Amino acid sequence: MSGIGIGTTHYPNAVAQRLAGVLYLARTNLLTLTYSQPLSIYLTNASATNGLEISHHPGNPPVTLSFLYLGQTNAIFVDSIGVGRTKASTTSAGTQP
Repeated sequence: MSGIGIGTTHYPNAVAQRLAGVLYLARTNLLTLTYSQPLSIYLTNASATNGLEISHHPGNPPVTLSFLYLGQTNAIFVDSIGVGRTKASTTSAGTQP
């Protein structure tokens, strides 16, 4: 998979206003996200997309939060992770209840 976006405008079919989402992962997870850009892009472009992105809102921020619930065993191989970017409200990652 190239990338995962939760409550972000950087993936297809996104509307730039008040996005939010929740992703529950299984008990055991192996994620390999292949999306990457050169380091120079990440250093100079604040709106660069990340392989795993949670809450990025260049438009109006959401009134609800975005969450990523991890399983008990997680292996995540990714070039970059972006959490709570631009006008994002609080974002959370944790284990499943």
